[in-house]
Amino acid sequence: MSSNIVKENKSISADKSKDYYFEDYAEKIISQIGSILGNSFKPKYNKTGVTYNGHKGKILKVVKKRKHLEVEFNVPVTNLPGLIILNEKERIEKKMGKCQWIYKGDDISTVLKLVEEAAEKY
Repeated sequence: MSSNIVKENKSISADKSKDYYFEDYAEKIISQIGSILGNSFKPKYNKTGVTYNGHKGKILKVVKKRKHLEVEFNVPVTNLPGLIILNEKERIEKKMGKCQWIYKGDDISTVLKLVEEAAEKY
């Protein structure tokens, strides 16, 4: 696993995906998530990761982390190993908005399963 999942590209571009790109396995995951979600969900690259938005707003965000994969979901997903479910108080304290389900780990198949479920419930 790479020690730095997202690197900043110093070139200036209107397309933020050119400014922040994922290394190693994370770029593959971003591509797979895009395939699962389809064209109706647009990725927005930023300093903290990649956010996917649909017509109802944000569905999920792949967060830039050095040692593990982190995905924040804005729709309910099944509690699987690695998933943290915040209660309302925790969500407010952490300023997570509507995000209540957070996967932290390194199991790519779990992430993809959760993304498929999120897309069905969106």
